[in-house]
Amino acid sequence: MPPPQKPPEKMMFQLNLRRRGISDQAVLRVMEEIPRDVFVEEADRADAYRDSALAIACGQTISQPFVVAYMTEQLQLAEASPRARDRYRLRIPGRDPVAAW
Repeated sequence: MPPPQKPPEKMMFQLNLRRRGISDQAVLRVMEEIPRDVFVEEADRADAYRDSALAIACGQTISQPFVVAYMTEQLQLAEASPRARDRYRLRIPGRDPVAAW
C-alpha cells in the first residue's frame, strides 16, 4: 500500500509560508507536522490550511498560520539551548493533540 499523499492544500500552505519569507526549517517542519484541521470547527475543516484565522471552540479563533510561523521564527529557537528548544516544542499546541487537552 503506498504511503498517504499530502493534500494539495497542505502543500500550498507550506509554499505560501516560504513565499512570505518563512525560512527557518524547524518552524516549517513543525507547521507541516501539526494537523491544523483537528483544531478548527467541523464546518471550517475544508479551509483549515487557508491563511486566515478560523473559529475554534468557545467562540475563540485559531490564529492565521503565517502569523504563528512568523512569531515562532522571530523567537530564533535555533539559537536557544537544545533543552529550551525541547521545552518550547512540547508546548506548541497540536504537537500531541491528545496530550495538549
